[in-house]
Amino acid sequence: MRKLVAALLIAVPFGVFALAGCTANDGAKGEGCEVTRIVLVRTGGDVNTLDAYIFEPDPSLTHVSLAPDTDLSHVEEESPWPEEEGLSRERLPISEADWQGVVGVVGEVGFMDLPEVLKVSDLALDAPSYYINVKTTEGSHESGGYAAGFGSDDPNERFGKLHETLSDVIAKSTPQGEK
Repeated sequence: MRKLVAALLIAVPFGVFALAGCTANDGAKGEGCEVTRIVLVRTGGDVNTLDAYIFEPDPSLTHVSLAPDTDLSHVEEESPWPEEEGLSRERLPISEADWQGVVGVVGEVGFMDLPEVLKVSDLALDAPSYYINVKTTEGSHESGGYAAGFGSDDPNERFGKLHETLSDVIAKSTPQGEK
């Protein structure tokens, strides 16, 4: 009987901490159990391309780029990217520390609580549009918009911090150091 009570006294706190970690994820409310994918999409500005950077926990980074004037009407979120001449894909390894750093910033800025559409009240001319989608084992959330992260309000500053972190990892991982 003593062994059973001792085992329960040890097991219960570990179970509570495991469940708390699942819902709290480093103290960030609503972040989910585990981040399974982060996608940064850049389109517009002075370049007529769509660039997607897909971060995965294996850890890796895939850069997908559609050439100017590619017909985007058939590209859907759940469908595969079109197989055509205007598409390029490049898969690059990233370090485990970079993946964990990005996941940490997702929680730190409270990304899952950001509004879906960020509005920029500051004057921004010919800026690109940025969108970030974070997928977890409990769901996903997307935030962004025209000149997202350029504004001086709290949601834009939080978005900007995550965008900057993602851009830093991209710059370290790509041969050209592109952002």
